[in-house]
Amino acid sequence: MVPKCPTCNSGLTGHQFAEVATAICGKENISELTTFFECVKQRKWARLRGFREFKGDRDDVVANVVACSGGGAVIVLKSVFELYAPDELLLLEAIGQDDIRVLKTLIDPSDWKTIHI
Repeated sequence: MVPKCPTCNSGLTGHQFAEVATAICGKENISELTTFFECVKQRKWARLRGFREFKGDRDDVVANVVACSGGGAVIVLKSVFELYAPDELLLLEAIGQDDIRVLKTLIDPSDWKTIHI
């Protein structure tokens, strides 16, 4: 879904990634989803980390971060419940090294994985 890093413009092999936040999609969660996306767009990483709801029998949004030597990217996907429906890329934005430094303090080191494609 994301063939290359928008910061360094290279393939993702060797980059690190981690999940930042999750939220349930639904009409009853519009206010929460709005806040979720505002946190992403405004780089309010600590507040975004507070979103930890996920239901396997519902559509969810998942914010991930990819890190490289120049910064990285925030990636928000809609994780679709329907078995044969593909996940949807909702947001892909380059972020700088300062954002990655903050995220590395908020996300446990064991939760960061290296991409091997």
